Parts: sequence; C-alpha cells; structure tokens
Amino acid sequence: MDFVVREERPEPGLLIQQIELPKEIDPREMTQEQALSLISACMPDAYTLENIQIEDKEKPARIILTEKLKEKEVLAPHIQQTPPAVPSRKRKRLLERIRKRE
Repeated sequence: MDFVVREERPEPGLLIQQIELPKEIDPREMTQEQALSLISACMPDAYTLENIQIEDKEKPARIILTEKLKEKEVLAPHIQQTPPAVPSRKRKRLLERIRKRE
C-alpha cells in the first residue's frame, strides 16, 4: 500500500500537497485517527494547515492539503539608547544667527 505525495508551491509561503491514496482506500471511510496520522506525517513542521479537500470522484482518491508557512515571531532585541544630548550653546547661537539671516 503506497501513498503518493505531490507538492506544489504556487507562491512563496504557500504549499499545496496532493496525497494520492491507494485504490482500495476510501478517504470517507477512514477514521479520524487514520486521517490525522496521515496528514501529520505528510505536513512539514514549518507549515500550518489552512484547508483540507477530498477528491474522491475519480480513482485513486486524493486528499489535498493547503498549508501556509508559519510566521516566525521576531523579537526585537532590546536596544539601550541614551537620549540625545542637549545642543550646546554655541550650536544654539549659530542656529539662531542662521535663522535671522533667512
């Protein structure tokens, strides 16, 4: 009994897997545990399940999984920043002179 898994990536971060079941297996008669173990065995760890679709009109039946890449939580590093220094008097006077000329 062999399962055939085909993968396609229509866009970055999106994965569509087609799991082709053996002819003697009807996906609608699978128990929930069987379906869950099959799906979890095929799914990469970096993806979350978005949608499950069953195509059983043709033999062999297929289970189509649409998966999305998990967004990594990016923690901003703690940056210690000192407040800007108060401008010196020379600079302040220079700025005042420049403004008067304008």
